[in-house]
Amino acid sequence: MPLYIFSSCKGQDKEEKQKPEVYKAKCEGEYSTGQKTTEREKKWSLTKSDILSIISLSKEIDAQEVHYTYPVTPCNIDVKGFNIKGKKVDLFINGGSHLQITDGSKITILGCDDPKCKKYFLFPKEDMNDEAESVNDSNYKVKNTYKVDFDNDKISDSIIIKQNTEEQQEFKMEIYKNGNLFFNKLFYCDSMLLDLQVNYGQIFNIKIENKDQYGNVFGKVTIPVLLKNKELYVEKLFVANFGISAKTGDNEWNTKEFSNKTKLKNLNLDNIYRGDDDWDYE
Repeated sequence: MPLYIFSSCKGQDKEEKQKPEVYKAKCEGEYSTGQKTTEREKKWSLTKSDILSIISLSKEIDAQEVHYTYPVTPCNIDVKGFNIKGKKVDLFINGGSHLQITDGSKITILGCDDPKCKKYFLFPKEDMNDEAESVNDSNYKVKNTYKVDFDNDKISDSIIIKQNTEEQQEFKMEIYKNGNLFFNKLFYCDSMLLDLQVNYGQIFNIKIENKDQYGNVFGKVTIPVLLKNKELYVEKLFVANFGISAKTGDNEWNTKEFSNKTKLKNLNLDNIYRGDDDWDYE
């Protein structure tokens, strides 16, 4: 019996030694849009076999290509003294499908855009075909681009806010899923931004401001947007106006909440500004 226990323990030690070494990600800060990293992203890791597969699938790129066509995440896997064909190198692997290899004398940047790369990274290389066509609209200038993951499928989706260069109060919002145009809508206001730091089930908030002739903000609208059954919709929104209070006689912000479910594509803000309860164009 003692001999059986001894050999069983030795077998267990052997199994533990055979377990692949796991390199875990370190997430620092947040995305450039202000979006925070998710628990899934914080748990990202790679094995030695994964890394060797990534290197074999990758091709050398430059820093400019990384900037324009690859997502940059706050999550990186830093590996010191990794053995590649008998040579020790340091690796800096970003969750956006690109990595740096340093051998002590030079830095090589690799991009992994093969379809097989998707299973190793948080986000794949961006498909710029449809977005490039969008950005080239002659009368529009891109104001902001936001990276999101609507379906938690490790595929980077994009929301682009563009402003009409001739009609400054016209903004276009375009949403791309898997590189394909999923949604677009025009908004009329003086400024428009998205807030991705949300807490109540929405996927983002649209923040709109209206200004007077002197550039002072007198009206704000916050629109929480939800996604259900592949449809964007709104259940409530918040309108704030700056003016003289009937109670105090002072200038102050007065905020009102409106509740009425409608599809985002049918949202009629003109009616909201007039105080009409009918949000829908249809």
